[in-house]
Amino acid sequence: MKKIIITGGTGGIGSAFISLFGSLYEIESLSRSNGFYIHNADPILQKLSAADIFINLASTSRDTQTHLLHRSFEMWKHDPEKIILNVGSCSGLGFRFPGTPSDAPWEYASSKASLYHAFNQYLQQYINKDRNTCQVKMITVGLTDSGPNRGKPGALSTDIVACEMQRLLESQYNHHSILI
Repeated sequence: MKKIIITGGTGGIGSAFISLFGSLYEIESLSRSNGFYIHNADPILQKLSAADIFINLASTSRDTQTHLLHRSFEMWKHDPEKIILNVGSCSGLGFRFPGTPSDAPWEYASSKASLYHAFNQYLQQYINKDRNTCQVKMITVGLTDSGPNRGKPGALSTDIVACEMQRLLESQYNHHSILI
């Protein structure tokens, strides 16, 4: 059974993933509720040493996800069996969701844009020269039906997002990205 470390496992998407796929994988959720803060990467990276898959989901308005992507890649870069799955947001691609105030802070969108661009750098590196690295994958998600968006028109079900994450993990493509 493959071992997954997931940041943000107590939120909407993370808890849906654990609920749906906890019997397929050994999943350990690292979150504030159990003493893990994504701005402090070292304890998270220590946990990754015994894992097969890292789901880089939790986000703050700083570039913490991007930092975790870079650090986990450096740690796993020589092991093509390891997988880093990054969870981004369409806001990082410039989308403004219905109901978002025009003066809303862009820090979150900026941090998601940073993650998306870092993923693209690893993708280009893989395409152009180094095909013997860990797998780096990315799912970019629109508005979901968790938290303050519950009940909003057009919001994606967190269960659907979790299913797409699992499909991406099982994909034969080493460096792959989807947008839902």
